[in-house]
Amino acid sequence: MFRKHLQKTEGGFLGPRIAPGCPLFPLINQKIIFEILNAQKENLRISKYYMISPAKSTSFIFGISESFVDNRNLCNTCVSNRNCIQNTSNISYLR
Repeated sequence: MFRKHLQKTEGGFLGPRIAPGCPLFPLINQKIIFEILNAQKENLRISKYYMISPAKSTSFIFGISESFVDNRNLCNTCVSNRNCIQNTSNISYLR
């Protein structure tokens, strides 16, 4: 739903959702997102190890581009693609 809204209002396309701690996006980025969003106003806290509380709180980013990006090809370039649960080609029952 958010993707369709963005395309209509901004003319852009969302890339994959990327969370701090994922390969190629170190956990320290959680602090940067936390500061940009001023998350303390929402009673969120971040530890010196970049963990957010209360528990089950998460952060992530989306890239935005002017043209469509086929996210399925990103798995082929990722250093962790063989062990990643997001890469559906690793799930034997889907083959």
